Amino acid sequence: MSEPIGGEKRRFPRTAADEFAYGIYKGKLSIEERDVTVGVNVVTLMYNRPERTGWIAVNHSATDIYLSFREDTTAGRGLILPPNGGTVSFSLMDDGMVTGWQMYAIASAGGLLVSVFETYRYAMRRGG
Repeated sequence: MSEPIGGEKRRFPRTAADEFAYGIYKGKLSIEERDVTVGVNVVTLMYNRPERTGWIAVNHSATDIYLSFREDTTAGRGLILPPNGGTVSFSLMDDGMVTGWQMYAIASAGGLLVSVFETYRYAMRRGG
């Protein structure tokens, strides 16, 4: 038997969580974390990613931030990301295909910090 791609020594799945996710999503999952600065102009919080299985956004500022699937959104429209650690999350299991769609953000003040955590499928099981 040849060594798996990436030099992994153990076969996937490795843990109960891996096995559960592998059974549902038919592939391996990974997570990406980043910070986005939001202000009075629309910014892209997340780009379109069809393999995304879920995401969480955390607002570290003291001001509401507004999320939207529309690039022409304005402050006061869309999903409210509450201040002081407030979160918004989407899951493929609960929210369907919109989980992978592009998401925009805007606020009524500048320099606001949002942390974004995305889970996504990066390797599919062969043979479906």
